[in-house]
Amino acid sequence: MSKLSKRGNRHLRRAVYLMAAAVASKNPFFKAYFLRRKTEGLPPQKALFATAHKLLRVIFAMLSNRTDFKPKEVI
Repeated sequence: MSKLSKRGNRHLRRAVYLMAAAVASKNPFFKAYFLRRKTEGLPPQKALFATAHKLLRVIFAMLSNRTDFKPKEVI
């Protein structure tokens, strides 16, 4: 397994981590993604960071396409 990186702005990294923790507990789409990553064998912290990465990709796509968040389905 790869090591978690400490590169980049630590304040931004913490903000993304806190956002991921919130959506993993509240939003059904991201909660299902987090639980799926855990069942695939990832430790909880790495599953949360995978969820944070997914969240950033979704936010980037929303901003690029100027759309609202509308998940097609719960994973």
